[in-house]
Amino acid sequence: MMAEQIGDAGQIAILSASANATNQNAWIELMKEELTANHPNIELVEVVYGDDDDQTSFDKTAALIQTYPSSRASSRPPPSASPPRPATSPPPPPRARWP
Repeated sequence: MMAEQIGDAGQIAILSASANATNQNAWIELMKEELTANHPNIELVEVVYGDDDDQTSFDKTAALIQTYPSSRASSRPPPSASPPRPATSPPPPPRARWP
């Protein structure tokens, strides 16, 4: 999705909550593999960690913007990160909605 939004080219960065979050690290590794295999014009410039702290996350994001002013996007794995699905995977089933 992000690749489409940035025209499948440019620099991106990842902000993760913690360097010790196994699920998020798995998501990041699969993201790197996906970029290498299917998005050669997207460069992952840096992975930074906000240490589960709002201010630290804000500061790290601001530093990324200053360091990489031509960066096109930043991404973060959700707290309950599941590894990203390969582009050929079927979408997950819809979630039940409560009235």
